[in-house]
Amino acid sequence: MFLCPFGNALYLLPPYCLTPTDLQEIYAAIANLLHGM
Repeated sequence: MFLCPFGNALYLLPPYCLTPTDLQEIYAAIANLLHGM
């Protein structure tokens, strides 16, 4: 997983073998982090 901030954007480069469920969990974790700021 590659995660890099670019100004107001967040660049996410997940591996190709990720399942949709895994991707949902990653998005939820990022959303929780941002809501906590």
